[in-house]
Amino acid sequence: MKFPAFQLARISGIPLMIDYSWPLVVGLHFWLVAVFFLPQRALYVELPEQVFFGLLMTALFFASIVLHELAHAFVAKMEGIRTLEIRLKIFGGLAQFAKESPTPMTDLRWRGRRCRFWSDSSSCFAWSW
Repeated sequence: MKFPAFQLARISGIPLMIDYSWPLVVGLHFWLVAVFFLPQRALYVELPEQVFFGLLMTALFFASIVLHELAHAFVAKMEGIRTLEIRLKIFGGLAQFAKESPTPMTDLRWRGRRCRFWSDSSSCFAWSW
């Protein structure tokens, strides 16, 4: 099923498109974190803190998806490949390019070292909380 999309922003000339299904997933993620995850992990968290940390964790989680797709787009730009758009879908995101990469290992050169480090570091910090 294909959902229509709207443009949320333009980052470095790349349109950031969001499917209409995506806000439902963001809301579901927030609800699950605030209602189920936080009360079990931190027993003495009041409702305002549940809402605040639920919003914070949801924002950081979905920002990591956008950063991941931006890493793909910047690698493509370094290789001379134009990125048509970044589209956030119900189960993640994708960066759409004008053509295929000439080398299969191009992606690992940049994203594998930089973006993955920050993504893993932030995940470890969140779970240790």
